[in-house]
Amino acid sequence: MRFSEIMAALTILAPSTVCVLKLKQGYKLACIGCIIHAPFSFSLHMYKAIYPNGELKRTLYAMDIIGIHVWAILTGFSWQYMHKMYKAVQLLYHFACILYIIDNVQDICTQPIMEKNIG
Repeated sequence: MRFSEIMAALTILAPSTVCVLKLKQGYKLACIGCIIHAPFSFSLHMYKAIYPNGELKRTLYAMDIIGIHVWAILTGFSWQYMHKMYKAVQLLYHFACILYIIDNVQDICTQPIMEKNIG
């Protein structure tokens, strides 16, 4: 087992715990985004700790990155002072990234030579 991966998995639980406590204080969208992302990140790091060369690593990595984009979308929409045009641009950007990741995760899984080194 890799200690650094276990620590990375455990550290994602701290912001999620804070977000659960802050849900009642008006930070709903940003907190929900953090809570949505946490299980994907935790799963990726724990899987990498137990199975460093496992076949699910690439899929979990893609899910973790998609979770980060969802978190970013929700955080952007939680800012009340943000201009509407910027909200639309950031939504389109993150949505395009998510679609790109979904489209390419199958290609990465079938072509291990082109795999990005994700640790």
